Amino acid sequence: MKRQKIRFRFYMILYSLIAIIAVAGLAINIQTIPINENIQKLSGQVKKLRDENQELKLKVLSATRLELVDQMATDQLHMSPPKQVIYIQQKDKPNVFHHAAP
Repeated sequence: MKRQKIRFRFYMILYSLIAIIAVAGLAINIQTIPINENIQKLSGQVKKLRDENQELKLKVLSATRLELVDQMATDQLHMSPPKQVIYIQQKDKPNVFHHAAP
């Protein structure tokens, strides 16, 4: 009879510990559900932002093409292209400029 009481107490303590561990695990799992949902939501936002960033990079590349910049400078800013100056170097004269003192 004493042995049965000891065995009964042992199993009651064992089942109680198992139940406490199960309830603690469930509580932790319940607390992590909103965190996991938030992670999923933020991951989706990160993907959208990366896609948008890629699109913006492509727009920047296309907007900075030299032809487009030239066209915008002349059409919108009313700028004119610089005058073209052609320099010819004579063979017998060195390419050095001397200024006469006044």
